[in-house]
Amino acid sequence: MNNFECSLHEFTHIQVKYQSTAFFFTKNREYTRYISSYIDNFKLILKCANSMMFIDPHLDPTKPRYQDLQRVFSSMAGRSPAPPIEIHRVCYVRSGRSRQVLPESDWKSCFHALSSSLLSAGLFADVFIWDNFHDRFIISDLVGISAQNGFDTTTHPGSKTTWNRLGRQERDDVQREFDPASGRHNLK
Repeated sequence: MNNFECSLHEFTHIQVKYQSTAFFFTKNREYTRYISSYIDNFKLILKCANSMMFIDPHLDPTKPRYQDLQRVFSSMAGRSPAPPIEIHRVCYVRSGRSRQVLPESDWKSCFHALSSSLLSAGLFADVFIWDNFHDRFIISDLVGISAQNGFDTTTHPGSKTTWNRLGRQERDDVQREFDPASGRHNLK
């Protein structure tokens, strides 16, 4: 069977055999904050998940620290049907007294930068702009991850981040939290 038709059982079997991503067996993992590290350790989830949610209050594909996110989507290319992808972020930039809420047109322009890489990978994403939230998560039908820095990358050698596997209940709760019908946050 090829990697594009993975079931949870097959995914777990692949995990055990190759030990490339141990989210099903360990509660947390430490990674260098390079996109290659994220993709190498997360590739089976990217190839097998039937849905993906990238939840990061600061995700901005026009910023250098998030420009590598396009490579994540490229690694998901060739899937048929393409998995639904959701991107969630807050409506403002900066914090404290310098916080600035940006208009919808600015967000459309910001995420337009990501659309060409999504289209070339045969993917599409729904972008949700929320009033406020703090934590970063990667949620799929296979696993939920609390990701301290999300897919925020750096060029600093040795910079590390820890991702924590969520239990099924926590994963489902995060997924419900970011459902527009839940009312837990306000869409902008």
